[in-house]
Amino acid sequence: MKNKLSFEKFINSLQATNRHLDFYVDWEKCLRNKNKISIYLNHLNFLLGKNENELRQSIEELFEEYPKAFNVLNVLIAVRDKDKKDIIINQFSNFVSLEGYFKNSDSVYNFICETGL
Repeated sequence: MKNKLSFEKFINSLQATNRHLDFYVDWEKCLRNKNKISIYLNHLNFLLGKNENELRQSIEELFEEYPKAFNVLNVLIAVRDKDKKDIIINQFSNFVSLEGYFKNSDSVYNFICETGL
C-alpha cells in the first residue's frame, strides 16, 4: 500500500508539539499521593517564617520529635528517586549522596540552605 500523501506535505503538517500545560502534572497521581505526605508537610510548616538564627534550632527540635517529616524534602525540589540514592555536588564541590542530607538536623539544615527552601 503506497502512501498517497507526499513527504513534503507530511512534514509541513507536523506540529511543533502536542502538549498542553496539563501534560506536565499528573494531578490524579498527585491527589492520590498527597495524603501520604500531608502530615509531613504540616510538620514542616513549623519552619516557615523562621529567621536564620531560629531556623537551625527549629530544625533540631523538629528533627528530634519528627525525623520522618524531612523525608519529603526531596519531593519539594522534584527529586524523583524515592531512595535518595542520587549523587549530587555539594557547596564545597564534593560528590555526596542525597540521602546523606537526611541523617541529622545539621545536614537537613544544610540541605534547606543549599536548595533555597
